Amino acid sequence: MSANVFDECTFTVNHAKSPIYLFTRDAANVDTSKYALFKDCTFNYENNHVEDYNNTLNGIVFVGCKFQGKTTFNNNTSEVKNIKAAGVILNGSIEPCTPSLFKLDKNMIFTYNNSHSYFDYNAGTGQTILVTASVNKPFNIGPPTTINSIPTLTYANFEIPDGSTFRSSVHENYYNPGGVLSTSPPEIYIGEKAAF
Repeated sequence: MSANVFDECTFTVNHAKSPIYLFTRDAANVDTSKYALFKDCTFNYENNHVEDYNNTLNGIVFVGCKFQGKTTFNNNTSEVKNIKAAGVILNGSIEPCTPSLFKLDKNMIFTYNNSHSYFDYNAGTGQTILVTASVNKPFNIGPPTTINSIPTLTYANFEIPDGSTFRSSVHENYYNPGGVLSTSPPEIYIGEKAAF
């Protein structure tokens, strides 16, 4: 069972230069069953959101998260918006007529990487520091599941409209000069029944 389950929730990036940052701490060492689970959720960028490219934690960031059902990202602005991710699983459906859906809106960039950054407060020193943590988990799209001890294929669709981009990067996961260079590009697992 996932540590946190968000069912039919809507998340909005609304204020200028502020992020939605959703992550499982120490995602590299936590079993994926403990990842936060987002079921049938919607994520919105609203008109007054402005990305700050000098801020490493801007836009929408997912680390150690699973998505299930219909996941939709809406860009209600005229600007290109970024979704940054590490350690993410797009669960498929066992029903071929109702596959899971991960859908990007226009003018969006989804970047998958091996690492992520976050601000960590040290109570001993009273300081907040920027930490870059390695995750090194593959991006799983429609991985098989097990039902009654039998491996079962799952169905998942990943929709990327014209004008939007899916990419992976060997650089640290953020638009930050001097970002950490990963030792290898991230692995991407695409299930047999996944479709783009």
